Amino acid sequence: MRALFFLATVVFFVSCKPQPQNGVDSTGYGDTGIQTGYFTLNRPLVTDSGALATVSDGGNILFYNQPSGVYYKGKHSRTYMAWLDRRNIVQLSYYDDRYNRMTTYADIFAWPYKDDHAQPVLHVKQYGDLKGHIYIFSSLHNSRLVYTRSKKPESITDFTPLSIIDNGKCTYPSVLETPTGELMVFYTRNTYSSDTGYKHWTRNLYYITSTDGGNTWSKEKEIVTGGTGTWVYYVQPVYKDDGIHIAFSIMKDDGGVYDVHYIKSNDGGDTWIYNDSTINALPVLANNPIYITPEGTQTRAWDLKLNSVGEPVIAYQNYDSTVGRSYVMYNIRTEPKHYFVTNSINSYYPAGLVLDEYNTNIAYASSVGKNGQNEIVEKTLDKQLDSFVTTSVISKETGRHQMRPQMVKQYHNMKLLWVDELEYNSFKDYKTNLKGYIDQGK
Repeated sequence: MRALFFLATVVFFVSCKPQPQNGVDSTGYGDTGIQTGYFTLNRPLVTDSGALATVSDGGNILFYNQPSGVYYKGKHSRTYMAWLDRRNIVQLSYYDDRYNRMTTYADIFAWPYKDDHAQPVLHVKQYGDLKGHIYIFSSLHNSRLVYTRSKKPESITDFTPLSIIDNGKCTYPSVLETPTGELMVFYTRNTYSSDTGYKHWTRNLYYITSTDGGNTWSKEKEIVTGGTGTWVYYVQPVYKDDGIHIAFSIMKDDGGVYDVHYIKSNDGGDTWIYNDSTINALPVLANNPIYITPEGTQTRAWDLKLNSVGEPVIAYQNYDSTVGRSYVMYNIRTEPKHYFVTNSINSYYPAGLVLDEYNTNIAYASSVGKNGQNEIVEKTLDKQLDSFVTTSVISKETGRHQMRPQMVKQYHNMKLLWVDELEYNSFKDYKTNLKGYIDQGK
């Protein structure tokens, strides 16, 4: 693949809206005020080996904050990607199908300190008057939830001032859009703080909606709780045929994350079906999982996709202090069937896996390679062997862990993103690069 470059350097300045006087700062993590944002187009990013791309030297993405990459075909045919760099700046770039190249990046706005919970969530409007406009959502860590959108369709160089969606203690945003153009932003909120330590806080799942492209927002609605002293860890919701599907796990007050739960709404989020029972009085109390964690280990729901007939398929990791074991669960609403995918080495967190958006029998996982480091592999379900088998090794052998694979939403050519770990000691202490996989014609 030929490496092409953008050579121009352009700088734009955008002032952020002042924080409201009644805003809620984060609990235990310092000030959440946002610095003045700016844009700068100043560095070419190139592809190598015809398939692998260095998306960002210093970039990072988080497994719960999704999507980080979105394909959109309008005037252009582009895959947009957003991440947080080592300077705590939210950045944006795109891969252009027509020219087979990565662009330089744009700096969008900055957070005041380093925390990988601030990884941005990306959305390109699919319907309505703002079709083609690019949205970036972000929260720090128990902080305000904010967003900005491009002033022009398919443009990464001019954005609106930051707007505050929610003043609460928010974490882990994700977004989906209905065919009517309604935006649904999901996030967890810290609803109860105990003076006995963060493991005794309560963090529940909420969503909020906008029918006018983000100009105004509804009152937030609480969806799921595990009870006092628990945290909800959910994966990116999926919307199809008027149904919203969500998978999640629960962290209990011992600090461990356990089990896999599944809920669905057929009425736009007003009521939810949990274990075949319709829950009208929200929030849903998560007390009946579809998968129970084996004793002495932990479990995190990691991904949810719908198969060709609209049935949910869930990927999860069962793990101990050092090793994560990846599985995919089918037939979750009848007799669940679990297939082993691979083992990986934890890097502070489990290393992760993701299901192909168009074929849930294909998974991309972080897997222990020959050199003892995690590599990104493509795995395909072999029902005769009762497990997934490796069909391709995606990442190069680097001597470093490759982790957190994430599918590009609605992918085309640029298919997959993941983290190249240089050092990862905690969510505040890490050094990473962001990699991508280009699969021509896909």
